[in-house]
Amino acid sequence: DDGHTWSSTTLPRTYTNQSAAYTIVQGDPSAAVDSEGTGWVLYHEVESYFVDPYSAQHGCNSGPFVVRSRIVLASTTGGASVQVEPLWEFDDNETGLENGYLDGPKLVITPDDTMHFAWYEYHTVEAAAARRLHYARYVPGIGWGFGEPPTLAEDKQAGWPHLFADVAGNVYVGWTGFNTATASYTLFLCPVVDGQCDDIID
Repeated sequence: DDGHTWSSTTLPRTYTNQSAAYTIVQGDPSAAVDSEGTGWVLYHEVESYFVDPYSAQHGCNSGPFVVRSRIVLASTTGGASVQVEPLWEFDDNETGLENGYLDGPKLVITPDDTMHFAWYEYHTVEAAAARRLHYARYVPGIGWGFGEPPTLAEDKQAGWPHLFADVAGNVYVGWTGFNTATASYTLFLCPVVDGQCDDIID
């Protein structure tokens, strides 16, 4: 480990179970470090449940079914001291959309310490636009760059974003989607300018 001292801690849950039948799961962490050495982790947290196993064996819909989900940002300067902040949430009870959730969170920090976020929103009942790829930006000392997080892409299959930046601080997002022209899955890439895809390359 080149002489470094490693430490670890468990990130606290931000949800409390609404029912004993529900399970809270954290996952898909995306980590970055800013110029001051603060470590940041972006991840999602979901509350879900499974249907009766007998029903699943007979071809009925089986779980997990997501009740609510959120994207959470955690930070630490080392040791067990961790701060967590829920950023965005999708709640079935509030949206009226069945089995919706937020997934695929990605975080990148550019040399000026601006934090860039990407994730996708998914739900099963709105067939015309079941997935939306979102983006957000936070500038230290200024705040969030936009009001509601803008949508970079809207597609039945848009998801699993990858976010990266070059040494000049330019940010790019890539994702998989369905290309209707070729009836096949395609990898899309675009530079992000002012919260929007400047030019989508497939």
